[in-house]
Amino acid sequence: KIIEVDRHRRRLIFSQRRALRAWQELQRERVVSQLTEGETRHGKVTSITNFGAFVDLGGADGLIHVSELSWSRVDNPRQVLKVGDEVEVYVLDVDRQRKRIALSLKKLQPDPWTLVDDHYKVGQLVEGRVTRVLDFGAFVELDLGIEGLLHASEMIGTPEFRPSDIVHPGETLLVKIIRIDSRRRRIALSARQVRQDEWERWVAEQQAAREAQEAAASEAAEEEASMPETEAASGETVEGEAIVPEAEAAVSELTEEEAGTEEVVAVPEAASGEALEEEAPVPEAEMEVSEAAGEDEEAVAPEVEAVGALAEEPMPAIAVTVESVGREA
Repeated sequence: KIIEVDRHRRRLIFSQRRALRAWQELQRERVVSQLTEGETRHGKVTSITNFGAFVDLGGADGLIHVSELSWSRVDNPRQVLKVGDEVEVYVLDVDRQRKRIALSLKKLQPDPWTLVDDHYKVGQLVEGRVTRVLDFGAFVELDLGIEGLLHASEMIGTPEFRPSDIVHPGETLLVKIIRIDSRRRRIALSARQVRQDEWERWVAEQQAAREAQEAAASEAAEEEASMPETEAASGETVEGEAIVPEAEAAVSELTEEEAGTEEVVAVPEAASGEALEEEAPVPEAEMEVSEAAGEDEEAVAPEVEAVGALAEEPMPAIAVTVESVGREA
């Protein structure tokens, strides 16, 4: 969206944020103009507050008030919805001037008050949870998700005590239905009219249920505690199985090394055998050499003797010659 034009400086300034806001406003007007009260739309939860949840209907957000989330009492909207949930919602009201959309979830759920006459009877004992405590009494939520009023005059206690001193939010009580007005959506309850034997029986049942829950919780805790031991044992088994191949591999390597050693040892034996075979002819050669040396010695001996004879024979001639030379001189 253009937010500034400066022709002298030849400059334009744009804003993406303003353009987005303008586009969202157009989308909101389009969606609001198309919505009609009483129809069902598909949307996505965009945000959650303490008073309700906002749902995007495709360009416009509508509000589901906390009172319209469920037929039962909801203290925190985050207990019912979370951001990102895709839901079907009922269009309660469309304010086109203020551009507000009111939505509901419980309108698409069965109305429990239509089942009250078939589900409850006057004089019936029911179990309920205290949701709110006021000066005149307490509201108790029953199993259908509806609330009945336990008036202060129907509580167990003396008139000097306030309702907040007798019951507390979240507490579970045994009460008796004393009046039903489904048209006005009202149920009157009483704790004073519950008989002693009925209350004792209910307390015993509550105690048995509590013990069963504790036993189940302890068993679950024991199973969880035993799980690491089982995993550790299985891990040790797997490690043992993994070690076996390593041991087998080591044994095979040792076997191969021993086999290689035997081969290496065998080679020197073969080599020594060849060397012995080569050394075997040596005496014959020595004999030949000795024989040849003996023959040479025998052949040289006469020559030496002949030389000696020759050396002895000329001596007189030389002497005569010397004497003759002396005489002539």
